[in-house]
Amino acid sequence: MTFEFFYSDSLLPNQEAPQGVASGIADVGFIGTPTLFAGDLPASVWMGDAASYGELTGVAGFVQDSLTYDEMMMNNDTIRGEVEAMGLTPIAAMSTGQWGYWCKQPVPDLAAAQGLSAVVPGEPYASELSALGFEPGHIPAIEVYEAMERGVVDCHSNPIYIYDIFSMYDVAPNIYVPQLSPGTMGLIPVIRTDLWESFSPELKEIFADSSRAALAGYIEAYLDAWKTITTKAADSGAAILQTAPEVDEILADVQEQRRDAMGGSAPASVENPEQFLTEYREVAQRWQDAMEEAGVVPQSGMSPVDEAAYFSDVDWQQLLEQLPAPK
Repeated sequence: MTFEFFYSDSLLPNQEAPQGVASGIADVGFIGTPTLFAGDLPASVWMGDAASYGELTGVAGFVQDSLTYDEMMMNNDTIRGEVEAMGLTPIAAMSTGQWGYWCKQPVPDLAAAQGLSAVVPGEPYASELSALGFEPGHIPAIEVYEAMERGVVDCHSNPIYIYDIFSMYDVAPNIYVPQLSPGTMGLIPVIRTDLWESFSPELKEIFADSSRAALAGYIEAYLDAWKTITTKAADSGAAILQTAPEVDEILADVQEQRRDAMGGSAPASVENPEQFLTEYREVAQRWQDAMEEAGVVPQSGMSPVDEAAYFSDVDWQQLLEQLPAPK
């Protein structure tokens, strides 16, 4: 089997990728950010609020969320069924990682955040930044750098690795990584279902093994992004700054309120919300236990940069062998 790769939007725009794969324009692709496809994936979007159930935070929390998300996507009938209803079979699921915000000027406390404009992709980050005093809004990602350079917006919030991809060092040198909601809703690699069903059991197992290797590589790339940002920030005058304690306290309250409301906000496809959330918590706890048993939970109070360094020698492939076989 050989693959021909098409990068970015060269074959299919992001928002047309699922339909393009299902119709045969491509055989394999990504569902990028389920919120873009909320009509097709309502339970997946709803599940995003459950991510902050995890006890771990920072880089450790990202790993826990990634493994929980992958297992729920591959094995929960409701979540997996939404993707299959689109004519697609999920191969894996990857968290977007830890979120932060970066600003033109320092934002050392809540008083400094009041009234600052912040570009966000959508919920739950709009609500969380609003609770901190920011005025969230949305513009296309490709326009953010120029908007910040011209002073049209003050801050930008996204997964931390986006900071380096967009090379925001000059226009937003003040980087903050508070306990925003985990980026559980990320990339879902998918394959056209009729093609998947034509594969032999042996080939399907090769794909399963490869998906574990890809997820391990994704985690390693995320950790490498921290190192890259740290190095480039030091060279350019940017810096990862400490957030005020009250910031995380407010975010924790907002997230708790949203979790408490999940039972009453579940889409019709989730027939028993409490049972679903119990399953989610059990999966998250099992991965926390596995991480602790493997010795990959850092000391409390470590900075994200120190956590990334701490995790740099972990054999993620070995840990991911504990992922159950997909249904």
